[in-house]
Amino acid sequence: MTIQFSAVHNTFYKDFEVWRKDSEKDGLPISGVYKLVADKPIGRLLGDDNDGVLYIGKGVILSTASRVGKFINALNNTESRHNGGVRLNAPNILNKFPIENLKVEITLTESPEELESNLLHQYNEEFGEMPPFNRRMEFVKKATSL
Repeated sequence: MTIQFSAVHNTFYKDFEVWRKDSEKDGLPISGVYKLVADKPIGRLLGDDNDGVLYIGKGVILSTASRVGKFINALNNTESRHNGGVRLNAPNILNKFPIENLKVEITLTESPEELESNLLHQYNEEFGEMPPFNRRMEFVKKATSL
């Protein structure tokens, strides 16, 4: 199951905290993968990404100090402990991709490393490059050595 939240700081936390508490009660996996998506296509090397994926990350999601929380804080310039989120804060990028138009999609899973690796590999295969705010490439080495 994938759920989507606004990337705007206050809106995200208002909705996320309710969902987080309900998910903990339901016994869902605590870790997962999160994507930052824009409301418009993004031109990539091998074609347009019509889903507007800007970043794919993984981590513990159902925690008050979650990786996705650090990402949201960095996106909204309230802390700098997430490099992917910090990269978005350049004025020329924010002009093209305002926070108000961005969404965070979260998928909980027992194997976040595997899901993230698969998503990054699929993205690279389809578009010939990583999502704009990702910098990791080790999944490509793993995938080509299989």
